Amino acid sequence: GTRGASVWTVSAAIFLIAQGLFAIPVVPGVPAYLASGVIIANAGRNEGWSFGLCMCWAVVVAQACKQAAFFVEQKVFGEYFGTALWVRSALGVNTKVTKGIKLIMLAPGVTLHKVFLLVGGPDWPTSVLAGVLGIPAIPCQLGTLPVVIPIGITVLSGGAMTREGATWENMAGVLLMLSAATLGGSFIFFFIALERVLETRADEIETMLKPVSEGGEFDEEIAKFEQEQAAYNQVRVAVSSWPVLGSVWQTVLVLSLATMTFSTAIFALYPESCFNEVTVTTELSGPPIYNNALNLVKAPMGWWGLGLQLSSLVLLLAFRRMQAIRSRNTHADLVGA
Repeated sequence: GTRGASVWTVSAAIFLIAQGLFAIPVVPGVPAYLASGVIIANAGRNEGWSFGLCMCWAVVVAQACKQAAFFVEQKVFGEYFGTALWVRSALGVNTKVTKGIKLIMLAPGVTLHKVFLLVGGPDWPTSVLAGVLGIPAIPCQLGTLPVVIPIGITVLSGGAMTREGATWENMAGVLLMLSAATLGGSFIFFFIALERVLETRADEIETMLKPVSEGGEFDEEIAKFEQEQAAYNQVRVAVSSWPVLGSVWQTVLVLSLATMTFSTAIFALYPESCFNEVTVTTELSGPPIYNNALNLVKAPMGWWGLGLQLSSLVLLLAFRRMQAIRSRNTHADLVGA
């Protein structure tokens, strides 16, 4: 897929695409790191770069993706959008855990606990929370630097996938497992560090959870918002109960479930008849893709399965829309009464 593209071009493309992926809360960074190793190895080989040089540059690109994504999420999503009530509520700014994380991140310098948080914590929540809490950017960037270790291992795994031979194939698998182990280990150490802060600084955290009038940081606006959301959710559950839905919306839900079940069965039982097999090292200009992403799907069964999934999604979205309208109207009537 990198034939004709220079290393600099694919590096820029990886960086830009990674920023979009990192902005999605549920998307982890590992696919971007792995892709850096695969794509830059292929592009560099076409330009006469050595494998070692390709891997070094791929690590630089992947690390830049991580550092830039953290900065953007902290400053844009955290500091700018962090004023929104739903964002602060979702991050639990009035909870002991969040206050404990704040104490860790506000510690002077780059502490071991802070490194465990920035390296082992989930990408999106950690960076956005740093922005909401007003943590300075430079300590966060410095504390994120050690993530180069698991990033480097993941990049090497991707690069090994582009090499031929059983040795390289086995090495790719070992490196990928090692990467998962280092990231998982950082995550575990973060929880240990957080638990220690919650125990040793419990009195300080309790003070932070007091109202502002008593010298604390408890956000009354968020507390009121969460109470209103709890009342709204109770209404939402009530208007969505099976007996009050009515036959039309009961049918919509059943059809949505049935079409999703059928499509899942098709994909699970007949995968070879639904999709062409590709890997991260597949040349996109050759078989079976031939520079057309639609060639990934096999006709007719693959399209039937995707059509059923799309039908299920449309039906579910229609139900959710109805649910939101009923909930909003009912809640407004109750508040008005």
